[in-house]
Amino acid sequence: MTHASSSSGRAKIAMIVHATFMVQSFLIPHLRRLGERYDLTLMVPTGAPEALAPFDLPVRFQPIPIRRDISLGTDLRTLWVIWRLCRRHKFDMVHTITPKAGLLGILGAWLARIPIRVHTFQGEVWCTSTGMKRRLLRALDVLVARLCTDIIVVSASERDFLRTEGVLGPEQGHVLGAGSIGGVDLARFRPDEAARARRRAELGFSEEDVVFMYLGRLKREKGVMVLVEAFAQLAPRYPNLRLLIVGPDEDGLGDTIRSVLSETADRLVLLPFTATPESEMITTDVLVLPSFREGFGVVIIEAAALGLPSIGSRIYGISDAIVEGETGLMYPSGDAGGLKEAMAKLMAHPERRQKMGHAAAVRVEAEFSQSEILAHFLDFYAGHLSGDREH
Repeated sequence: MTHASSSSGRAKIAMIVHATFMVQSFLIPHLRRLGERYDLTLMVPTGAPEALAPFDLPVRFQPIPIRRDISLGTDLRTLWVIWRLCRRHKFDMVHTITPKAGLLGILGAWLARIPIRVHTFQGEVWCTSTGMKRRLLRALDVLVARLCTDIIVVSASERDFLRTEGVLGPEQGHVLGAGSIGGVDLARFRPDEAARARRRAELGFSEEDVVFMYLGRLKREKGVMVLVEAFAQLAPRYPNLRLLIVGPDEDGLGDTIRSVLSETADRLVLLPFTATPESEMITTDVLVLPSFREGFGVVIIEAAALGLPSIGSRIYGISDAIVEGETGLMYPSGDAGGLKEAMAKLMAHPERRQKMGHAAAVRVEAEFSQSEILAHFLDFYAGHLSGDREH
């Protein structure tokens, strides 16, 4: 295939993401490396370029009126804007990440006849839905998959789910390396006892406290309230049990969480979004990911790099991040009682926490380092565009 090129002679790529949070949390290393090699345009929501300016990325920012929620008028306008930009710039590749970006971005790129159209699947909204909503949202993912020339999936179990559901064909879907969107930066996520002691003191945790942590968006679909209910049931048994919740409160759950915890609410520390999750995660003893749907549990492997075990719901995506019984424990999704029992097992046996945390750290270094996953990512691009392969 012959590719167009920019005035610099480099292949032209557009990446489309509908959530600034996604770029800040997971895509900075990708964008930095891609921008060094290709002529890269990043289409993001209005306001995102200002939020991302401190990262000094070698990309061209293009604000578009894309929104997470469904709005027919805005969505049609966004589709038209993407189509017009694709026609004007004649990109060699359009790569979409996040569901809304996938639908509007891939459709706009297909209408503009962009030759390479790639979407990354990373968890399906409809997997926990029923009835007409499930059928409609699944059909939209089927449309995206049919219009793509290639598909990336962030975990093997999610790829298997999408194939079983008929969204992907039997041979469709690439998992890069062992999975995840970008692996773990082992230079950032590494044990530091001095930093741990200092931050625990700042948060009011004693040396005897055992801290269970959730890190991510505060939404009901992420299972946050399941964790809160499990904690409330377990707390009376263990006076030194603590809960740390870190993330943007998108569903306004703060007051509800405190109400459920009732007299144990003083054992909760609730913090907003942080661009340096390692600084909070390092204070923790166990990471909990109680999500109802997840493409891959990135926070689990980040915690693992710090030598922490995890507890996760037994769903696709998370099952790739935890080796059950070896690097962590799993429980039936949505089951507060099951989560409580898993928490109790690790609460009561510090030697088991330590053993699992060590095994998790060894696995991350072997399979999920950022350098390893990014090498696969860049090799994927090089296989589609002109330029040397990355090894």
